[in-house]
Amino acid sequence: MGRRVMRPLAVGLALLVCVGCGDDEAAVPDADALDLGDAPDTAPPSDPDLGAALDLGPDTAFDLGLDPDAQPESDAAPDAGLEPDAAPPLCTDGIEATLGGEPVDALAFAATAARGPARDVTVTLTNTCAYPVRFLGHPDRWIDDPRFTLAALPPVLLEAGASTAIGLRFHPTEAGEAHAQLALPYDAPGAPLVLDLVAPVERARRVVFIGDGRHVVTVDDYGETVVADTFETLQAHGDALQRGVAWGAGHYVAVGGNADARWWVSADGVEWTAYDDPDLGVMGGVAYGDGHFVAIGSTPRSSLDGHAWTAGQGTRTGINTGHLRHIRHGDGLFVAFGDDGHVVTTADREGWQSDVNLDTGALRAGAFGGGRWVLVGEAGAVAVSTDGAESWTISRVPEAGGLSGLVYTDGAFFASDGARVFRSVDGLAWGTVNAADFSVSVGYGRLLIGTRGREIGRSDDGGFSWSLLYTSPDGLPIGAAAVEGL
Repeated sequence: MGRRVMRPLAVGLALLVCVGCGDDEAAVPDADALDLGDAPDTAPPSDPDLGAALDLGPDTAFDLGLDPDAQPESDAAPDAGLEPDAAPPLCTDGIEATLGGEPVDALAFAATAARGPARDVTVTLTNTCAYPVRFLGHPDRWIDDPRFTLAALPPVLLEAGASTAIGLRFHPTEAGEAHAQLALPYDAPGAPLVLDLVAPVERARRVVFIGDGRHVVTVDDYGETVVADTFETLQAHGDALQRGVAWGAGHYVAVGGNADARWWVSADGVEWTAYDDPDLGVMGGVAYGDGHFVAIGSTPRSSLDGHAWTAGQGTRTGINTGHLRHIRHGDGLFVAFGDDGHVVTTADREGWQSDVNLDTGALRAGAFGGGRWVLVGEAGAVAVSTDGAESWTISRVPEAGGLSGLVYTDGAFFASDGARVFRSVDGLAWGTVNAADFSVSVGYGRLLIGTRGREIGRSDDGGFSWSLLYTSPDGLPIGAAAVEGL
């Protein structure tokens, strides 16, 4: 028997829709309501066998010869090499976060002080899926607290088995413990990746400003709360002259004098113990590092606690102590500098290891940061060393006057000439931040604090805008400053 052509089957299937309608009018549509187009002159031939096989009664079942449990046949032979266990593994974990090679679901940031420097944590993300995963949404919506931000973003697409690092940054504001959550969405099972974030914030640091005539102004909240404001005399350049101040070993140490050495020690910046020694000579400045205070003079003088001092045993020929007015510490080295571009260094606190006069004129401020030393002074002069103060590159900040303030904070150097604030990442290329007549003396995160005579001003945005916080009613001008814990 020959194979039948089943073209009329479409008609038969159309009729199946109406089986069981139960209402002749509902089962047979009005011909006038149907738009059948132009009918052909000749109707397709009918298949009497198909019509006979169909019982259009409502209780009639349709046997089309299909076995519902049968599997479809294929002309191709099955691949005998495929085993059921050879299917790609399911992606159940999605993106995994690790810190130091260990899986984490929470990240703790190092403690910092209120409104201090940002803290960073870098976490590794690994795609555990057997296929690429795409990160979704806008990064600004991944974290539910604006104090936490992404310092480094992941790629849009992370390949199967690949890893990437993302940076998370915390910007401290007020004291307390900050909590937030990172919810990182992606297009795979396990999404979103959720990490709990916690960052402890300590109270704001105390700052002590000193000046001539033993003028001391101590502030909390970075200048908003004045704890003490005292002075000893209105006579300038006497033995009450304070030249430098530093914090270390749990207290402040201020040094100075005119005819002989004078120094003062305080645990809180309010109550001070005074010392003097006519045999030591004037102390030109002080810095703290490597567990010691070091003051400049004819020889380096070091102290563990700021109370008792030991003079170094050796000096370099030609040191003129009157030229050294400031000292700073960084990377295991103390660098002292002053008039006529005079720069000396010590690493052992016993004697000066180097002694040069740079072609800069007087050097009035210095800082170490980013692996380099930067000193600034008159007529916008700048000296930069990247080899531990062995050699120096000399340049000038364009259009700057005498630079008397310099700090390193938030990844950059900030200098001031009493009219403007300048910024540089490397100490070589400088740009103007904004006009400001404060001399920068403190840098902490994006916060800058400066002085103007007896006034204290602060910038919370990296030197762009400034607010006058306090004006001392009396006393000689203040200038040098030390921050608790720094």
